[in-house]
Amino acid sequence: NPSRDKLVGICISWKVNQGIYIPIDMASMENIPLDFALTALKPILEGKDIVTHNGIFDAKVFYTLGILLNVVHDTMYLQFDIDGDIYRGTRKLKGLVQYWLKYTPLEFEDIFEYEKDYHLFRYCDEEVTRVYACGDADHTLTLLPILLKELKPWQMKGYKKHIALIHPIMRSEYEGKNINMELLKTLNAINDRDLEKVEHLIYKYVG
Repeated sequence: NPSRDKLVGICISWKVNQGIYIPIDMASMENIPLDFALTALKPILEGKDIVTHNGIFDAKVFYTLGILLNVVHDTMYLQFDIDGDIYRGTRKLKGLVQYWLKYTPLEFEDIFEYEKDYHLFRYCDEEVTRVYACGDADHTLTLLPILLKELKPWQMKGYKKHIALIHPIMRSEYEGKNINMELLKTLNAINDRDLEKVEHLIYKYVG
């Protein structure tokens, strides 16, 4: 929500065992101007194949900044399509890392005692930021080939539909859902007629 949320940094990775954090509004380190960072990243984020975890969230963040994120893979959706039962217990990236990579990464709940304090991340020191934010980017990229290998051919169609829905859902959540009021009136009239028919048939059947 641009009226209350503020981007403090961007974590990215383009090879395994690498994570890079771009500080935008951190209190404990030198920041890069937001406009400069977005100008440099825009052709990459819109033109390259982007991997996310919960890409709808990332897409909304960048949409507010004028960038249409080109999400082609998402590890959260991958896990859901591979095994819905496992997904229920491992929706967060931390859970997938624990399940597939067999170790426990740093998470917000490890840094802050209360969820209401998560917005204080901008005050974390550089070492904590490196471990948490850089890890997020690296873990997502590391998980991708592992999860793609687990995805069965018959599951690929559903997964592709999930990815295709990221932008429509993101725009719907961000801008709201447009309603054609004239069409709504027409459909409502049809529904009323159908209800009358059903009611007539019910009385005819029971006497």
